[in-house]
Amino acid sequence: MLRAELAIVNFGWTPCRPWPQRKRSIIGSASLRFHLTTTRIYRALAFMHSSWHRTTCSTRTAAPPLNFSIGAHCEPRGSERMDMTLAEAQTDMRRGYCSGAAGILASAIAWSCAAGTAIVASPQRAMWVLLIGGVLIFPASVLICRLLGARGSHSKGNPLGPLAGASTFWLVFCILVALVLGLLQVQWFFPAMLLVIGGRYLSFATIYGMRLYWGLGLVLAAAGLGYGALVLSPFSVPIAASILTGAVIEVSFAVACLIFHFQWERSNNSSKRTRVQPRAA
Repeated sequence: MLRAELAIVNFGWTPCRPWPQRKRSIIGSASLRFHLTTTRIYRALAFMHSSWHRTTCSTRTAAPPLNFSIGAHCEPRGSERMDMTLAEAQTDMRRGYCSGAAGILASAIAWSCAAGTAIVASPQRAMWVLLIGGVLIFPASVLICRLLGARGSHSKGNPLGPLAGASTFWLVFCILVALVLGLLQVQWFFPAMLLVIGGRYLSFATIYGMRLYWGLGLVLAAAGLGYGALVLSPFSVPIAASILTGAVIEVSFAVACLIFHFQWERSNNSSKRTRVQPRAA
């Protein structure tokens, strides 16, 4: 009985007190105990965090303040870097994909095949040839990268990789809109594709860090708008002309992009050689 009464008194309630006082005492004691418990838990977590930082990180600096946000731990070990700057990420993308020249060249081949199909067969078949060729652009560009000596991929952890993937999904969604227009009226398909592909190339200016893609995207978009206006005009323009225009534009920019890429690689290699100085005998 004495132990029970001591426990009741310690918890903050005694039979001799009136109920309002008992209620305030119970609430105050419970909040005090909750505060002490959370303080002890936080101190334990801080101690675990500091000891984990000393055993995991190789640096001898003091442990950073406790932070439960994502990515608040020490840098991961290994060859993969997760903290690339924008310039480093763009350099990695340029080295992996030949500054995007392989993709432009693969797209130009698809446009050229579609133009030949429109001249030999019909514009309807050329529409499907361009769609099938568009599906094969990425594997063809990877093959071209391997032939040119590039790896055809980017490093893991490159923050620009998801941007390239998102632009691909955007391209697929817009191609579906262009396909609906082509099924309704075939002469609308190719100007719409020029606009869609030109818009996607604008995102490559950020991915590769090259102003050339601003020119390529705007030229393709202007060609698409021009042929769209001609479709609405009373003048009759062959459908194959718009397809040939897209092929010529992409071939020209693919050659220019390859030249810029090789010059960029040569300048980077020469700068690396000048940094390495031979040892004195």
